[in-house]
Amino acid sequence: MSLSASFAPHLAGWPAPVAASLDALLADLLAASRAAWPGVAVADVDFLPFLAARVPAGPPLDESLRALCVTDLYLAAGIAAGDAAALRAFDTRCLRDLGAAIAHLDGGSALVEDVRQALRERVLVAAAGGKAKITEYAGRGDLRGWLRVVAVREALQLLRQRRREVQISDGDLATCALADDPALAFVDARYRAAFRTAFTAALASLTPRERNLLRQQYLLGLTIDDLAALYRAHRATVARWVARTRERVLKRTRRGVGDALGLAGDDLDSVMGLVGDNLDHSLRCTLSIDDP
Repeated sequence: MSLSASFAPHLAGWPAPVAASLDALLADLLAASRAAWPGVAVADVDFLPFLAARVPAGPPLDESLRALCVTDLYLAAGIAAGDAAALRAFDTRCLRDLGAAIAHLDGGSALVEDVRQALRERVLVAAAGGKAKITEYAGRGDLRGWLRVVAVREALQLLRQRRREVQISDGDLATCALADDPALAFVDARYRAAFRTAFTAALASLTPRERNLLRQQYLLGLTIDDLAALYRAHRATVARWVARTRERVLKRTRRGVGDALGLAGDDLDSVMGLVGDNLDHSLRCTLSIDDP
């Protein structure tokens, strides 16, 4: 059976492809996948339907295929099938950078190991009556980026479980979010309070989508490329979204500080110059605490 004969029947919403050109492309993709993961053995008749089910409709078929992380999908198919070499590669190569992905959550080495174990269970083990989470990987971004998102979510869940008994008031949240901001240490206490109030109000004024975008970057640590794959948008478009949302927070914070303190012009610029450079730090702290 030709490669296209194993692949094409599983495409959803595509016209019949030209078999000869598709066979050549699939052969190249299979060769690259097996070179990337030597020892991982997934039969063509098993992998090609797995791949076809994840081809996004829209561009020409060859462009859609080349846009996917096919080599990572090959590994995912091996993991889902229980291939021993694929499982070893998952453990030694895909999970090795996990500590860096969640380092900003400050949970220590115990948290890293707990998250590794949770990932092994969630990603590799099928839930009752369902499939393993690895089958949800669609190949739109690299597998490590996808795992990074899953890992951070698991880490947050574990931290919430550990801290469930701790009661934190709204005032404590603001203090915790901004107390260690080095810039604010040099600002009069009256200015710090005004900035804290205005900054919190600026975040609250964002749409849920805008807040989620900031969480994904500042809390989950996703790069612009990760976000572009997640939202299926060009990286330049996503970069504009992030920059525009961040600028909106800064402008609304500035307006709130000015209104609260009766400042304008150079005086307001002076205060905002101190805190504006540390906006990323404040965003990361506040969004980490505020994540639902």
